[in-house]
Amino acid sequence: MPLRDVFVYTGLIALAFGSMRIGSIPAAIIVFLVLVIYSFRWIIVFVGTKDERPIAIGFVVPTTVYGIVLALVGSTEFDVHSPVLIASQLAGMTVPFVRGGMATIWEMMSLFHAISAILLGAAGSFFAQETVRRRATQDAKCEVSGTQNLKPSNSSKLV
Repeated sequence: MPLRDVFVYTGLIALAFGSMRIGSIPAAIIVFLVLVIYSFRWIIVFVGTKDERPIAIGFVVPTTVYGIVLALVGSTEFDVHSPVLIASQLAGMTVPFVRGGMATIWEMMSLFHAISAILLGAAGSFFAQETVRRRATQDAKCEVSGTQNLKPSNSSKLV
């Protein structure tokens, strides 16, 4: 994962935690920025270079799965008293510490889900990048050693 992405994700998470004490407008901006990053990753999936696509797919797939699970579980995830997902349970534990802030409980839960989506996307991007790097390393070793990879060669085709 590029260092730029690490800084962006870390900054968003820090702003999300900070906005819990400030109130509604920063919380809405953070959730909006997470959706913008998600949308940009989808664009890269379709029109990015061959080096960018695996990282974007690694971000989009876990984030989409998390969104689907969140939608299937329903509105209970935005209630402190009956959460199912781990992000909601963590948000419920932090409510007493941040209660003096201006953010509502629903906003806090939204921020925790946005943070969870970013973390899952970052983990997926890292996994995808490492998988591509490992595959490229194996291909390079096969070319240097002269052994054939599992790809069929053009010379073996029958005419």
